Amino acid sequence: MKKSFTLVEIMISVGLMAVLAVGVNTYFISSLRSARKSATNVIVKSEGEMMLTNIVQDVKFAKRINTNCPTNSLSILASDGSDITYTISGGNITYLKQPPNPTPMISMNLNSTKTAVNGCGGNVFSSCIPGGKVVDVCFIVNSTGAGDVTDTTSMTFKNFIYTAN
Repeated sequence: MKKSFTLVEIMISVGLMAVLAVGVNTYFISSLRSARKSATNVIVKSEGEMMLTNIVQDVKFAKRINTNCPTNSLSILASDGSDITYTISGGNITYLKQPPNPTPMISMNLNSTKTAVNGCGGNVFSSCIPGGKVVDVCFIVNSTGAGDVTDTTSMTFKNFIYTAN
């Protein structure tokens, strides 16, 4: 008589391999989602920190604050005599710099298309008055264009800035 596997033994081994394959597949998919979530967090955090750093640096060394707050637009007179305006509109922070001489104006969005920016409580800039020395900045950066729910991230960035001048 030849030795061979019975149908029951073959069915059990196929079933165990299927369970093992499902486990490995679940782990692999979970790892991919975790990597995407981490990448989204890095983008949101780095863009938010870069935007806040730019605003803090300009406000800290500003000669004068030209804006009444609360608002979504901040205008300052920079130490080099340039007029600088930060505006939040349509999910973007726009930087506008008009140098005092005939140099061309500089205008750019500080965030990429991968993020959208909104103010905390509706406004980004508060506690500022024209000629004052203090600006309270608070904005929320959200990821955009996410493939699924696990790709969405939202972070709040806040700073209370005193002008040095």
